[in-house]
Amino acid sequence: MAESGVSADVLDSLRAVPLFSRVGETDLENIAALLIERRYPKNSIIVEEGLTGDYMYVIRSGRVKVTKASDDGREKIMDFLEAGAFFGEMALLDHAPRSASVRTLEPSVLAALSRRDFMGLLRNSPDLALSLIQELTRRLRETDEQATSVSFQRVQDRAKGLLARHRRRLLAG
Repeated sequence: MAESGVSADVLDSLRAVPLFSRVGETDLENIAALLIERRYPKNSIIVEEGLTGDYMYVIRSGRVKVTKASDDGREKIMDFLEAGAFFGEMALLDHAPRSASVRTLEPSVLAALSRRDFMGLLRNSPDLALSLIQELTRRLRETDEQATSVSFQRVQDRAKGLLARHRRRLLAG
C-alpha cells in the first residue's frame, strides 16, 4: 500500500493514463482516493452515445469497444480499449451528451471518477490542468490526422495509417 492508503496498483494504473502521467504524486493520490470501482459483465453498456454523462472511466481489467451510431442505425467501431486505457473524459468537462457508446467485450473492472470530484481537483492543481490540456491536444491532432486520411487517402493507405497508429499506441503503452 502507498502511504496515503491507496494501493500501488491503483497508482500504477493511473500513471499509465496519459491524462495523469505528468501529475505529481500528491495529485495522483488525490485522484486515486476519489475513484469508485465498478464491475461489469460481458456485453454491458457502460456509456451510451447521446446520453449525458458525469464520469470518466479507467479500465483496470477487461476490454471494451467504443462505437458510434450512424443516422440509419449502423454501428461503427471507433476503437478497442484494454487495461490502462481511459474514456469519458469529455464528460468531466461539460454536460454535453456522450459522443460514443462503450460496451464491454468481456467481464471488466473499471475505476470511475466523477465530474464534480474532478473539477474540484482541477481547480486546485495547475499540473493536473496542464496534463489534461496536453492529452486533449494530442487527441485533437490524432483526430485531425484521421480526418485528413478520410479526405485525401485511398482505402488501402487509410488502413495502413490506422495500423500504424495502433502500433504506435501499443509501443507507447
